[in-house]
Formats: sequence, structure tokens, C-alpha cells
Amino acid sequence: MTIANSFAAKLTMAVVAIAMMFSLAAPAKAQTVEELQAQIDALMATINQLQAQLGQTSGGGSSSGSCEVYHFTRSLTVGMSGPDVTALQNYLISEGFSIPAGATGYFGSQTKAAVAAWQAANGVSPAVGYFGPISRAKYEELMAAKCASMNNGGSDDNGGSNDNGGSDDSNNGPTLGNGEGSIDSVTSASADDSNVREGETNGIFAFDMKIEGDVEVDRVDIYMDSQAAGSESNDADDYFTKASLYVDGDKVATLDVNDWDEDSYNRVSVVTGDADEYRLRFSGLGLVFADGDEPEVQLALTGAKNIDTADMSETWGVELENDSIRYVDGKGFTDTAGANLSDTFGLQQEETAELQFSESDNNPDANVVQVDDNDLTEDVPFLVFEVKEKNGVDATIEDMTVTVVAGAPHAASVDAVVAEAAIYDGSKKLDSANVPSNGVVNFENMGLDINADDTVELTVKLTLEDTNNQTAYTDGQTVAVNFTSLDDAVDENGNDENDMTVSGTPSGNTMTLREVGVSPELVSESTTLIENDTATNADDAADLKVVFDVTAFGDDLYLPYGSNRTSTLNDGVIWEILDDNNVVVAGGTTTPALDVADSSAEKTNSYKVAEGATERFTLTVTYDPAAAGAYKLRVKEINFATTDVAVATDTQDVSALDIDTSKVTIQN
Repeated sequence: MTIANSFAAKLTMAVVAIAMMFSLAAPAKAQTVEELQAQIDALMATINQLQAQLGQTSGGGSSSGSCEVYHFTRSLTVGMSGPDVTALQNYLISEGFSIPAGATGYFGSQTKAAVAAWQAANGVSPAVGYFGPISRAKYEELMAAKCASMNNGGSDDNGGSNDNGGSDDSNNGPTLGNGEGSIDSVTSASADDSNVREGETNGIFAFDMKIEGDVEVDRVDIYMDSQAAGSESNDADDYFTKASLYVDGDKVATLDVNDWDEDSYNRVSVVTGDADEYRLRFSGLGLVFADGDEPEVQLALTGAKNIDTADMSETWGVELENDSIRYVDGKGFTDTAGANLSDTFGLQQEETAELQFSESDNNPDANVVQVDDNDLTEDVPFLVFEVKEKNGVDATIEDMTVTVVAGAPHAASVDAVVAEAAIYDGSKKLDSANVPSNGVVNFENMGLDINADDTVELTVKLTLEDTNNQTAYTDGQTVAVNFTSLDDAVDENGNDENDMTVSGTPSGNTMTLREVGVSPELVSESTTLIENDTATNADDAADLKVVFDVTAFGDDLYLPYGSNRTSTLNDGVIWEILDDNNVVVAGGTTTPALDVADSSAEKTNSYKVAEGATERFTLTVTYDPAAAGAYKLRVKEINFATTDVAVATDTQDVSALDIDTSKVTIQN
């Protein structure tokens, strides 16, 4: 029976006793009214005392009218369930943070929203609904302040050390009876954890006591020692900051690591390290138990924030001895109890965020960007990439670096081509900066929050110089943007970018800047096999066809016909055949044909595409290879002039725009 259950039983018995007195008073006539009233007054006093005791010992979340503190031993997030989730929900509801479904014990989206609202109201950052170590510490701090206010500076519930390492809940506890009592047995129990994690509090050693009669436990001694056999440290303060003692989930005492007694106790049987052990003496506990109670006692250790890497492989031993528990019964008889119980535990690094950078499906394809001759061309997307958190830890990104790369002739003076770079989260601009001559751009103080296991999509946009600035560039200038580095980030556990796992270097495709040019786009593609099989020879060919649109900007443009519209340098459309390895093939027989959908675009020497207009072209090449293999057709260049001439004056490479067919296998 727990302490709280014992008190509840006593309270119930007292209420029943009063009811029986009233029912028996009239027929008995053996007692005066004054005598009955005195007995009633005495029983009412007992009820009031038991109610006060019950309020001090019940577990779970806090309510606005009481100082009931639940001590969370793990971090809570979406998908988890258990009594600690229920306690958290009860606390949030009592503090006015809505959870429409109530305290269900399941951490869902409503609980996440309530936690986020509570975090925002109490200065916990990031306020994303993850109830981790920072939030748990804030809860303890708030409840300590509430308890201090209600009890005029009474119990210590904030995880700090008492003056004597004694009970955190020493005030207004149950009182010891006047009968004999003993601790009948002490047996091993399962602890919450098997390791202590950096910066977290983890229960690593537990035992059950079976109570006979009424007893008050005054002191518990637990021994610990490092198992270090190599270069690892033996000093407890290199690993831990404090130890806490819990009874049935309630913290009853805390010891700062500096208050652990180190000496040659020769008590810990699991020790293989040095001769000294640490004794964790929790004294002045004042823990009163009733007959039949079976409380569970657990030792929890709080890990240091930055345990040295060389010490992370260390194992520690922990032990309870036969005389580790000192108690007194109602007769004033003092004795000790315990058992030779021992265990070992290890250390774990603090959970750190893992950030993966990768190209987004929305990353722009290589294309042509129209620029102006006199004005800036603003906010053109050049790189779209994703950042995914993969380890279930909230993170905030402050600074990162991207590099703007320019082709010849301005590779060494990128600022002659690009004026400014800006980074966006959706429509929200996180930061912007002038582009220096080397193209290295530092985005700073972005305040980008990434929730645990979430993904954000970021866009880098460039503002391009006009082509007539003091260091003018010409049509055909190329520009690309690449992610370079994560420079400043922190996760919810205080780890920075150097502690995190960071992977990926997404890159943008190369864009071509032109004041005058074409913007082509594939409409469709097809391949048709032409079989010419005989009994002794399989000589096949294929029709390879692409349909594509061409839009002109900056001027009216003319695509010369060329000689019989074949692939000479004077053609408006230059194409090529690629093999299975995407290598240009020179051999074989080709028969090309280029047609325009609108015949009015056919002029004397060329096809005309008016400025701002779009014309649809169909290129068909019948290909008979010199050797069997897989082949495809690709549009390589579109050449044009600004008048109807037979020879193009400008060449625009479009090979990166994927105006091509799929591959077809041709026998020969």
C-alpha cells in the first residue's frame, strides 16, 4: 500500500466512525450530548489532519490550488503515453492551457499545442511543444516558487540540495504511530534507465521495501564507484551534478555532487577501480510508512552537460548494503535494514539534433534568366533546398553560408553580376546580404526553428545587376548558387553545430543570364522503332521526335533554316545523337526535319519568334546507327539573329534543359 493510499484509508475510517456515532447516539442514551460532541470534535480534527497529509503525499500533476509536484524523469513528445503524460496534462489544464480532450494520458497534437503555449508564456525557447530537459527544469522552477509561496519557504522541490541532504517533502507529512514496526524485507526493483545521459536526470538503481507496523525512515546510504581501469576519470563531478532519491515517484531528497562523501568504505562489491568509493547519504528524511506499505525507492542521477569523450565509455557500480537504511518505530526503537543489492550503469551522450541538407524537388532546373540592360532584376530563385531534423530534437539555425558562382568573364568578380542574395522560408525573408566579389554570402541571425523530425524548405534568391553597369557583362553569363556550411545552430539541449550531425551540400543548377534570347521548354517526346528484319540481318532504325516551345525575349528573334534544315552551324536548331552513356555519336545515318506549328512564322531565311511570343516546333530525326545500341535525340543549341538572315549571329546552349527523347534500343 502506498503512503497516499494508507492516508485515504484512515480518512475513510474516520468518516465512517462519525456516521456510526450519529446512528447509535439516540438509542444508546448512555452518553451526554457534551461527551458526544467532544468525540465528534476529536474525530473531525483527525479528518482535517489526514486531509492535509493526503494533499501533501499524492503524486501527479500540480493544480492551481495545491503544491503537488510531479517529478518527470523522461522527455515527453507526440506519440508517447503514460502516467507522466497524464500528470503533465493535468498540470497544463490547471494552469489554464486548453486540452479539449482532457487528461487522456496520450501525448497528441492538443497536448503539443498546450505545451507550446505554456513554453511561450514562460520564456522557454524554442516554444515548439517538446517537453524536454529545458521545459522540465522550468516546471520544477515554477513549482518550487509556488510551493515556497504557499508554504512560506517550506519544502525544496526545485531539484536543489537541502542543507543536510534530507527530505524535500518534510513538512506536514504523516505522523508516526506508537507501535512497534520494522522493515520486513528489501528487494531489488527495476530502475527506469540503465544509463545516465548528459544533462538529463535518469533513474538507475531501485529497490522495494516491505513495511511491517509503523516506521519512520531517517536515512538511506547508497554507495557508488567508478569502474575506470584506463584513462577515464574517477571523479564523480566529471560525470554528475547531483543525486536525487525518489519514493513512489516523488522526489524526497537531493544531494549535490560536492556533498558526496568519498572514502575507503570497502562496501561496493562491484568495484574494480580505485580503493575509494562515494557514499551518498540521504539523511533527515522523515519518511513515515504504515503497516503493509511497499514503497519503491529509486536513485536518480543528473548527468553533467559536457562529459569528456574519453569518459563516455566509463561504467559505474552502485550498491545498497545490509545496513544502508536507518529507521525508527513507534516505540522509539532504532535499527538498520537493507540488502546486498548491486548494479552497474553506463553513460550516454546527450541527444543532439541531426540536420540533413538536400536539394528540394522544387529546385529550379537549369534555364535562361532574362535580365535588364538598365535596371536590377530582383528576387530570382536560384537554389531551393530542404533541411530535415532526423534525431527527434528541436533545433534553431542562426547562421549559414552559401556561395554564388559566376562563369567567365566574371568568375573572379561575382559582384559585377550579382548585387544581393536573400534567403526565404516560404514567403518570410530570413536575411539578405550584398554579394562580395568572391561570392561567399553569410546569412546571419535567421532564427529559423526546425521542430523535431520536421523538414523546412528554404529558397535563395538573387538580385542581378543590369548589363550596362560599370563592369558590364554580356549575354551568356552563367551563375549558380551552392550551399556551403552551417555556421551557427543550437538544439533544445544546448548543443551547437559542432556537436550536431550535419550532412549534405545541396547545389543549384547553372542559370544563363541574357538580355536577349529564347526560353525553350519541352512539350513532348516520342520514339518509334522502324524494323527491317530479314532471315540473316536485323537492320533497324528509329524515328526520334521532340516537340518544344520557344519563347523570345528582349527582341524579335529569327532562327535560320540552314542548308536543307540539317545540323550545320547555320541552323536555328542544333541537335545531336547520344548513346547509352550520354556520349555524342558521330556515326550512322540521320535524316532530320524541323517544322513549326504556325506556318506564318516561316520567313525567307528563318523562322520568326516575335518578342514575348511563343512558337511550337517539332524536330524529327530518323536515325540508323552504325552499331546496335541505345540512343536518344537531344536539342543542343538554338541559334538566332535579330533580322531575317540565313546565318545566325548568336548561339544559346540549351543542352542542360533536357529537351530530349527517352532512349530506344536499335538493332543493326
